Amino acid sequence: MPSEMKERTFKNEAALIQWMVDELSQKKILGLFRGRMEFGPRALGSRSILADPRDPEMKDRLNQRVKHRENFGLSPHPYCGSTRTNGL
Repeated sequence: MPSEMKERTFKNEAALIQWMVDELSQKKILGLFRGRMEFGPRALGSRSILADPRDPEMKDRLNQRVKHRENFGLSPHPYCGSTRTNGL
């Protein structure tokens, strides 16, 4: 595991959520794993990559740091931010 990646456990869901809020507010990229997971370039199981979608540079950071992809100019990117439309 790279030195900047650390496994963490939390005593309850509230502690996890507070830690995630703190980390995301510092423009960090988080990987969340729960339960069993698949591994590989096309795996979809039980994992999420979280980042602050308000940061205009985050999409490019995700592509560079997580997917190791170059800038695609105006064409679609592999990552796209999602937000809730209600309850904000």
